[in-house]
Amino acid sequence: MKDITAPRTIVLVGNAHIDMIYRWRLNETLGRVIPDTFRGVLDVMDHDPELTYAQSQFALYETVKERYPDLWQRIRDRIADGRWIVVGGKWVEADSMLPGGESIVRQFLLGRMFAEEELGMPAVRVAWIPDCFGGHCNTTPQIYAGCGIEYYVFNRGCPDDMRCFHWKAPDGTMLFAYKIPEHYNLEITPELEPIVDDWCRITGLTQAMVLYGEGDHGGGPRDDDLDKVRDLREHASFSHTLTHGRPEPVLASARDARDDWPVFTGDIGLVPASGVHRGAHISQARIKHWNRVLEHTILQAERLAVLGTLCQRKFFFPRYDLTRLWKAYLLHQFHDTLPGTLVGDAADDVLRDFEEQFQEAVRIRTFGLEAIGARIDTRGAGVPVAVYNASAWPRSGIVEVQLHRPTPEPVSSVTDDAGNPIAFEADQTLRIFARDVPSLGFRLYRVHTGSQHRSEAFHDAVTSDLARSRAENSRLSIAWNAQGLVDVTDRRTGISVFSGTGNVPLIHEESESSSWHVSLSGSTVTPTPVSGPDIVCDSPSELRVRWVDRSEDSLFTRDVVLTAGAQWVSCELTVDWHDADRLLTIDFPTTFDGRSMRFEAPYGWVDRERDGSFLPMQRWCALRSPRQTLAVLNDGLYSVGGAGNTIRLAIVRGARDMDPRMDEGRHTVRYAVMPLEPDAPVRSIVQAACEFNEALLARQETRHPGQLPDWGSFRNEGALESPYSFCAIEASYSLLSVLKIVEGDWNPIELIVRIHETDGIGERVSVRLPRPLEAVVPTDHIEREQTADTSLTVDGSSFSFDIRPHAIRTFRIVLESGVQGG
Repeated sequence: MKDITAPRTIVLVGNAHIDMIYRWRLNETLGRVIPDTFRGVLDVMDHDPELTYAQSQFALYETVKERYPDLWQRIRDRIADGRWIVVGGKWVEADSMLPGGESIVRQFLLGRMFAEEELGMPAVRVAWIPDCFGGHCNTTPQIYAGCGIEYYVFNRGCPDDMRCFHWKAPDGTMLFAYKIPEHYNLEITPELEPIVDDWCRITGLTQAMVLYGEGDHGGGPRDDDLDKVRDLREHASFSHTLTHGRPEPVLASARDARDDWPVFTGDIGLVPASGVHRGAHISQARIKHWNRVLEHTILQAERLAVLGTLCQRKFFFPRYDLTRLWKAYLLHQFHDTLPGTLVGDAADDVLRDFEEQFQEAVRIRTFGLEAIGARIDTRGAGVPVAVYNASAWPRSGIVEVQLHRPTPEPVSSVTDDAGNPIAFEADQTLRIFARDVPSLGFRLYRVHTGSQHRSEAFHDAVTSDLARSRAENSRLSIAWNAQGLVDVTDRRTGISVFSGTGNVPLIHEESESSSWHVSLSGSTVTPTPVSGPDIVCDSPSELRVRWVDRSEDSLFTRDVVLTAGAQWVSCELTVDWHDADRLLTIDFPTTFDGRSMRFEAPYGWVDRERDGSFLPMQRWCALRSPRQTLAVLNDGLYSVGGAGNTIRLAIVRGARDMDPRMDEGRHTVRYAVMPLEPDAPVRSIVQAACEFNEALLARQETRHPGQLPDWGSFRNEGALESPYSFCAIEASYSLLSVLKIVEGDWNPIELIVRIHETDGIGERVSVRLPRPLEAVVPTDHIEREQTADTSLTVDGSSFSFDIRPHAIRTFRIVLESGVQGG
């Protein structure tokens, strides 16, 4: 360790924190903040050779390139001379807790592509997180390091008595974390000296990096800031050396200064009084719900577009459309947008953008489905219906399809690809039970019309005893009363997971709350029953029970749904919300003593102690006991509270400081309770959460042969036979999350697959693809080739490798060229 009594050096790095959306709309940032900030900084650089300036967010750079060519060239010149430093590596400074793992990777992947193609520079190695206030998730080091990041520069939520440390991920990856001494909008004054002294005392370093310059609405360092630097250098009582510099040399020097840096594991910033704001995990519920919907729909569309491209006569992959879609989507994971700390008119803009992005994702998904469907031989008796599975494991379940017929005709039977009758229900919509739809593949069914109704019994059908307010399938038994759901029993173990009435809404009064903070007064309001329980549907495929409640200003409609073949009890909540300064939760009293709970994190999970406060989650959380596990799934919630045996889902709130009408209006959210064996693998929960968020897809096909004519040297190998799987993985504790084309390419000969280990066990994994492999190359997550993996073996159309506990692995796959489809 260096001598901490030695003279101290403060390395000044100019910075302009630019909030993409905050108290202003995006158009303000793009049309005014960017040119004003960058032009001002460049002008100062022109006459002050000392100034160095660090700027993150490649979305800003792309805007300058497209709108302000004069500034673009000046910036490129300053990057070349080393005074303008590109930091961050991401498309935007996204939130550090709420985005999914793959969204984080794509932030860096788009950043790497822009850096290489437009700036001629390698991927950035310095993460730039000065303003994220929702905490920093435990899996960050392994995701960021896999994207080329070596240094994590941050500000909020630092562990006590740590300012520099190695942050250790669940898979063992280390990332050097550097907490800046003070806020990013720091003013250069004599008060800087005790701040740096305290930071140096904790770290043992004699050099500290300080960010300065006007921020949030941009601005950056100006002439008066540099005048203050010169004045402070001449200040008689100021003893520290002030110099201008670049972040990376400072960070490298700090990392290498000690070999005994403390090691931190877990989340950063979720302890009480850490400066992390729990309201950011709840506010602006629509933005959060749309984020989840798009997260799944875009990835689903990408996978199916790859498979569809493989089925074409001549390859074409919509790379431009998908890149543009990813950029638009990731823009709104900015750390004031996704957390919901933005003004109302900006939130309205985001929601309009999300709706357009969803339509585009569905269009791309349809492109893939149509290309695959064209390769299926659908000729023969009956209306052909293909059921598609975009997940990388076999799936079964009820799927809905809208039939198009010249005249109304009753459905008499549905048969599978072997001609066997299967269960169905038909009214305005046809519902069929699709069994064992293969991994990343399809199964073909045929719908027959006529007056004679023939149907197999639903597998694992729902049977109800309405007189006793009970129902069951082969896996679960449920009961209800006038207030809600009173029993969910796992029929395999006979254990009930409820200790009282669950799925109950509760309104909490908030006091001095804001978009950032949740401050409950302790007073609660129980909604008044309006109607229910009412039986909305009672059939072999589904039982649906409904309750309606109201507060003075809001209406709540709760459906409990038990479905044939389901491993969970689904709940659908529709809220027409008009309560101000209040928070709505849904409560589940369980038979578990839940001092600790497991929460999904980006590409992983974390166990946290519960203290009654709200904690962030993604698609699932789980209470575990020696006798049973209870998982709670959701399709767009990010916060769960409660203590002891209660699970409390945060739904919507009415904090009024930023948006006076936050969350007003209609919301529909889905969540589910799923009992599991006590030793159930985490993989089973992750799969269930994915299935809860991504339904099987069904499409009526026209009658056609699946063979397409050859296209020059491009040969087709005939129709795809049902059932068909394009890609499958053999593993007990690992899942394939990504199948995409190499970034910037359009030819599916070179693919990227990403696989993550879910349980912390490690194993041997095998992956099968649609045709022989010419090469399999390990890469990092931003698709740069890595050193050879001695465990990797390739055999025909399959490859195998070892994956360590909690790890994320990425591979570039080169398929044999010249053959299309099956």
